[in-house]
Amino acid sequence: MSTDVVARELSWTSPLPWLSVIVLGALFAIGVRAVMAPATAASGFGIPLTEGNGLAYVQAFGARNIGLGLFALLAIALDQRRSVGIFFLCAAVIALIDAYVVSRHLGFGLSIARPAVIALVLAALGGFLLR
Repeated sequence: MSTDVVARELSWTSPLPWLSVIVLGALFAIGVRAVMAPATAASGFGIPLTEGNGLAYVQAFGARNIGLGLFALLAIALDQRRSVGIFFLCAAVIALIDAYVVSRHLGFGLSIARPAVIALVLAALGGFLLR
């Protein structure tokens, strides 16, 4: 019994790897911003912080974003389409949790629009990469 395996490589003629790189570049930039300017990043997230230990937590999540972005960029470089797709689906869950956290502090409204849209984009991109 023979099974033919069709390679699901990332084709650079498709917009998917390019969109993935753009999204991951944004994730990396958000991480750098959080490490370098935590108060600005916190405000951009939707929960402003002006001083104190909370800014250290913002820097810590920035460092994690940098590491996660590098991991996913490496997966793209290694042509790991499935891994990148799973990464984006997991990142969509993170964005949904972000929306929840923001809504708990600022209420349900436009404040959660950004993380909700990000979650939809990440889920769609992950789904397309896995199909």
